[in-house]
Order: sequence, then structure tokens, then C-alpha cells
Amino acid sequence: MNKELYNRLPYLLSDLKRVYEEQNEILDKVYTTKSYDEGLTILKSEKAVKLLTMQTNLILEYEYWIEKLEL
Repeated sequence: MNKELYNRLPYLLSDLKRVYEEQNEILDKVYTTKSYDEGLTILKSEKAVKLLTMQTNLILEYEYWIEKLEL
């Protein structure tokens, strides 16, 4: 395994776990709302947008490592 990836992997896994847990928190709030508009407000909140950005960056980093390992 690539030494750089070996050193980074615990942080990637930790970030992945954090994103998963925060996503579940947001979805739990959405599922307990009484209206579509309330759920939409939660999904458009700063916290949800920040989480989506974190997810995107994490996916991009995973893609980077996958490509690097395939070469």
C-alpha cells in the first residue's frame, strides 16, 4: 500500500464516519417534519450544505486515491 495513503487512511475513515452520522442526523430531522416545506428548509440549511460540500470533497479524495492505486 502507498505510504501516503496508509498515513491518510485513518483520517479518511474518520471523516467518512462523521459525514455518515451527520447525514443521519439531518435526515432524522427531515423525516420528523410535518410538511414538505419544513423538510426542504432543513435540506437547504447551512449545516446541510456544508455537509454536502464535505461529502463531495471526500468523494473526490477517494477518487484520487483509487486512480493513484490503479496506476
